[in-house]
Amino acid sequence: MEVAACVVNLSSIADIGSDHAYLSKYLLDNGHVDRVLNVEVRQGPYDASCKTLAAYLQNGVAKVILSYGIDDVSPAEADAVIIAGMGGSTIIDILNKDLSHTRSFKKLVLQPQHAIAEVRKYLIGHSFHITQERIAREGDKFYEIICAVPAKSKQHREEMYYHIPSLCLGNPCENLLPFLKHKQMQQEKIIAACQKKHSRSAVEKNKEARQRLAELNKIIASLKNIG
Repeated sequence: MEVAACVVNLSSIADIGSDHAYLSKYLLDNGHVDRVLNVEVRQGPYDASCKTLAAYLQNGVAKVILSYGIDDVSPAEADAVIIAGMGGSTIIDILNKDLSHTRSFKKLVLQPQHAIAEVRKYLIGHSFHITQERIAREGDKFYEIICAVPAKSKQHREEMYYHIPSLCLGNPCENLLPFLKHKQMQQEKIIAACQKKHSRSAVEKNKEARQRLAELNKIIASLKNIG
Protein backbone atom coordinates (compact mmCIF):
# COMPACT_ATOMS: atom_id res chain seq x y z
CA MET A 1 0.00 0.00 0.00
CA GLU A 2 1.58 3.23 -1.17
CA VAL A 3 -0.59 5.33 1.14
CA ALA A 4 0.52 3.25 4.13
CA ALA A 5 4.16 3.97 3.21
CA CYS A 6 3.48 7.64 3.98
CA VAL A 7 2.43 6.85 7.54
CA VAL A 8 5.74 6.93 9.40
CA ASN A 9 6.61 8.30 12.84
CA LEU A 10 2.94 8.75 13.63
CA SER A 11 0.97 7.24 16.48
CA SER A 12 -2.54 7.93 15.19
CA ILE A 13 -4.41 8.71 11.97
CA ALA A 14 -7.84 9.79 10.84
CA ASP A 15 -9.02 8.22 7.60
CA ILE A 16 -11.71 10.30 5.95
CA GLY A 17 -14.16 8.36 3.79
CA SER A 18 -12.22 5.22 4.54
CA ASP A 19 -13.74 2.69 2.09
CA HIS A 20 -14.49 -0.13 4.57
CA ALA A 21 -11.53 0.85 6.83
CA TYR A 22 -9.14 -1.52 5.08
CA LEU A 23 -6.23 0.92 5.38
CA SER A 24 -6.83 1.47 9.09
CA LYS A 25 -6.96 -2.28 9.70
CA TYR A 26 -3.73 -2.75 7.72
CA LEU A 27 -1.97 -0.04 9.75
CA LEU A 28 -3.10 -1.55 13.05
CA ASP A 29 -2.42 -5.14 11.98
CA ASN A 30 1.16 -4.23 11.08
CA GLY A 31 1.88 -1.98 14.05
CA HIS A 32 2.31 1.22 12.02
CA VAL A 33 0.04 3.23 14.34
CA ASP A 34 -1.45 2.84 17.80
CA ARG A 35 -4.88 4.33 17.13
CA VAL A 36 -7.18 5.01 14.19
CA LEU A 37 -10.24 7.15 13.67
CA ASN A 38 -12.46 6.49 10.67
CA VAL A 39 -14.89 9.12 9.44
CA GLU A 40 -17.83 8.16 7.25
CA VAL A 41 -20.54 10.42 5.88
CA ARG A 42 -23.19 7.72 5.33
CA GLN A 43 -24.59 4.86 7.39
CA GLY A 44 -23.64 2.08 4.94
CA PRO A 45 -19.87 2.85 4.91
CA TYR A 46 -20.06 3.47 8.67
CA ASP A 47 -21.45 -0.03 9.26
CA ALA A 48 -18.86 -1.56 6.90
CA SER A 49 -16.00 0.18 8.73
CA CYS A 50 -17.32 -0.97 12.09
CA LYS A 51 -17.40 -4.56 10.81
CA THR A 52 -13.82 -4.37 9.49
CA LEU A 53 -12.50 -2.89 12.73
CA ALA A 54 -14.71 -4.87 15.12
CA ALA A 55 -11.83 -6.37 17.14
CA TYR A 56 -10.03 -3.04 17.41
CA LEU A 57 -13.20 -1.21 18.38
CA GLN A 58 -13.61 -3.60 21.28
CA ASN A 59 -10.17 -2.90 22.70
CA GLY A 60 -10.51 0.85 22.21
CA VAL A 61 -7.78 1.53 19.65
CA ALA A 62 -10.20 2.20 16.80
CA LYS A 63 -13.12 4.56 16.51
CA VAL A 64 -15.67 5.13 13.73
CA ILE A 65 -17.84 8.24 13.54
CA LEU A 66 -20.52 9.64 11.24
CA SER A 67 -19.40 13.10 10.15
CA TYR A 68 -18.23 15.14 7.18
CA GLY A 69 -14.56 15.63 6.40
CA ILE A 70 -12.48 16.68 9.38
CA ASP A 71 -15.21 18.73 11.08
CA ASP A 72 -15.27 16.48 14.16
CA VAL A 73 -11.65 15.30 14.12
CA SER A 74 -9.35 16.68 16.79
CA PRO A 75 -5.54 16.86 16.54
CA ALA A 76 -5.58 15.16 19.94
CA GLU A 77 -7.15 12.12 18.25
CA ALA A 78 -5.06 12.04 15.07
CA ASP A 79 -1.54 13.09 14.16
CA ALA A 80 -2.33 12.82 10.45
CA VAL A 81 -5.35 13.09 8.21
CA ILE A 82 -5.69 10.69 5.27
CA ILE A 83 -8.08 11.52 2.44
CA ALA A 84 -7.86 8.99 -0.38
CA GLY A 85 -10.08 8.15 -3.31
CA MET A 86 -11.98 11.43 -3.51
CA GLY A 87 -12.01 14.05 -6.23
CA GLY A 88 -9.51 16.86 -5.90
CA SER A 89 -12.21 19.53 -5.61
CA THR A 90 -13.85 17.62 -2.74
CA ILE A 91 -10.50 17.28 -0.96
CA ILE A 92 -9.88 21.02 -1.32
CA ASP A 93 -13.37 21.78 0.04
CA ILE A 94 -12.67 19.62 3.10
CA LEU A 95 -9.28 21.20 3.76
CA ASN A 96 -10.48 24.74 3.15
CA LYS A 97 -13.63 24.60 5.26
CA ASP A 98 -11.61 25.58 8.33
CA LEU A 99 -8.01 26.17 7.28
CA SER A 100 -6.71 26.87 10.78
CA HIS A 101 -8.17 23.54 11.91
CA THR A 102 -6.60 21.76 8.92
CA ARG A 103 -3.21 23.26 9.73
CA SER A 104 -3.40 21.92 13.30
CA PHE A 105 -2.63 18.38 12.12
CA LYS A 106 0.98 17.25 11.74
CA LYS A 107 0.53 15.72 8.32
CA LEU A 108 -1.86 15.37 5.41
CA VAL A 109 -1.81 12.26 3.20
CA LEU A 110 -3.90 12.85 0.08
CA GLN A 111 -4.72 10.68 -2.91
CA PRO A 112 -6.97 12.66 -5.26
CA GLN A 113 -8.76 10.81 -8.04
CA HIS A 114 -8.52 13.84 -10.32
CA ALA A 115 -7.72 17.59 -10.24
CA ILE A 116 -4.35 16.65 -8.77
CA ALA A 117 -2.62 19.80 -10.02
CA GLU A 118 -5.27 21.89 -8.28
CA VAL A 119 -4.64 20.05 -4.99
CA ARG A 120 -0.91 20.76 -5.23
CA LYS A 121 -1.59 24.41 -6.05
CA TYR A 122 -3.93 24.66 -3.07
CA LEU A 123 -1.39 23.13 -0.68
CA ILE A 124 1.52 25.27 -1.85
CA GLY A 125 -0.64 28.40 -2.05
CA HIS A 126 -1.68 27.93 1.58
CA SER A 127 1.84 27.31 2.91
CA PHE A 128 1.88 23.55 3.15
CA HIS A 129 5.17 21.90 2.21
CA ILE A 130 4.86 18.82 0.04
CA THR A 131 7.34 16.42 1.63
CA GLN A 132 6.71 13.18 -0.22
CA GLU A 133 5.05 12.00 -3.42
CA ARG A 134 4.39 8.45 -4.52
CA ILE A 135 2.79 6.71 -7.49
CA ALA A 136 0.56 3.67 -7.13
CA ARG A 137 -0.49 1.54 -10.08
CA GLU A 138 -3.39 -0.84 -10.65
CA GLY A 139 -3.29 -2.22 -14.18
CA ASP A 140 -3.34 0.75 -16.53
CA LYS A 141 -4.49 3.20 -13.86
CA PHE A 142 -2.14 5.41 -11.87
CA TYR A 143 -2.77 7.09 -8.53
CA GLU A 144 -0.67 9.88 -7.05
CA ILE A 145 -0.19 10.22 -3.30
CA ILE A 146 0.81 13.57 -1.84
CA CYS A 147 2.13 14.05 1.70
CA ALA A 148 2.18 17.58 3.09
CA VAL A 149 2.89 19.36 6.37
CA PRO A 150 1.93 22.86 7.54
CA ALA A 151 4.77 25.38 7.19
CA LYS A 152 5.43 29.09 7.57
CA SER A 153 6.77 29.67 4.08
CA LYS A 154 5.60 28.82 0.58
CA GLN A 155 7.32 26.36 -1.70
CA HIS A 156 7.82 27.09 -5.38
CA ARG A 157 7.10 24.79 -8.31
CA GLU A 158 7.24 25.38 -12.00
CA GLU A 159 3.84 24.91 -13.66
CA MET A 160 4.73 21.49 -15.09
CA TYR A 161 5.45 20.10 -11.64
CA TYR A 162 1.95 20.74 -10.39
CA HIS A 163 0.90 18.09 -12.90
CA ILE A 164 3.52 15.45 -12.09
CA PRO A 165 5.17 14.38 -8.80
CA SER A 166 8.47 16.25 -9.02
CA LEU A 167 9.79 14.69 -5.79
CA CYS A 168 9.81 11.34 -7.59
CA LEU A 169 12.37 12.67 -10.07
CA GLY A 170 15.11 13.09 -7.48
CA ASN A 171 14.21 9.84 -5.74
CA PRO A 172 12.59 7.80 -8.53
CA CYS A 173 9.42 5.91 -7.68
CA GLU A 174 8.90 2.39 -8.95
CA ASN A 175 6.12 3.43 -11.33
CA LEU A 176 7.59 6.76 -12.44
CA LEU A 177 8.55 5.93 -16.03
CA PRO A 178 5.28 4.19 -17.01
CA PHE A 179 3.39 7.00 -15.29
CA LEU A 180 5.22 9.64 -17.35
CA LYS A 181 4.60 7.65 -20.54
CA HIS A 182 0.92 7.54 -19.61
CA LYS A 183 1.01 11.33 -19.28
CA GLN A 184 2.66 11.51 -22.69
CA MET A 185 -0.19 9.56 -24.24
CA GLN A 186 -2.74 11.85 -22.60
CA GLN A 187 -1.14 14.93 -24.15
CA GLU A 188 -0.87 13.24 -27.55
CA LYS A 189 -4.60 12.45 -27.43
CA ILE A 190 -5.41 16.08 -26.61
CA ILE A 191 -3.26 17.28 -29.52
CA ALA A 192 -4.95 14.84 -31.91
CA ALA A 193 -8.41 15.87 -30.72
CA CYS A 194 -7.66 19.58 -31.15
CA GLN A 195 -5.73 19.28 -34.41
CA LYS A 196 -8.57 20.21 -36.78
CA LYS A 197 -10.47 22.50 -34.43
CA HIS A 198 -10.07 26.26 -34.67
CA SER A 199 -11.94 27.60 -31.68
CA ARG A 200 -9.97 29.69 -29.21
CA SER A 201 -10.27 27.04 -26.49
CA ALA A 202 -9.08 24.28 -28.86
CA VAL A 203 -6.09 26.35 -29.97
CA GLU A 204 -5.16 27.05 -26.33
CA LYS A 205 -5.55 23.37 -25.35
CA ASN A 206 -3.41 22.34 -28.32
CA LYS A 207 -0.70 24.82 -27.41
CA GLU A 208 -0.71 23.80 -23.74
CA ALA A 209 -0.63 20.07 -24.59
CA ARG A 210 2.29 20.54 -26.99
CA GLN A 211 4.24 22.43 -24.35
CA ARG A 212 3.60 19.77 -21.71
CA LEU A 213 4.46 17.00 -24.14
CA ALA A 214 7.79 18.65 -24.94
CA GLU A 215 8.57 18.96 -21.22
CA LEU A 216 7.57 15.35 -20.59
CA ASN A 217 9.82 14.21 -23.44
CA LYS A 218 12.78 16.01 -21.86
CA ILE A 219 12.08 14.52 -18.43
CA ILE A 220 11.75 10.99 -19.80
CA ALA A 221 14.93 11.38 -21.86
CA SER A 222 16.84 12.54 -18.78
CA LEU A 223 15.61 9.54 -16.77
CA LYS A 224 16.67 7.15 -19.53
CA ASN A 225 20.11 8.76 -19.63
CA ILE A 226 20.47 8.30 -15.89
CA GLY A 227 19.41 4.66 -16.21
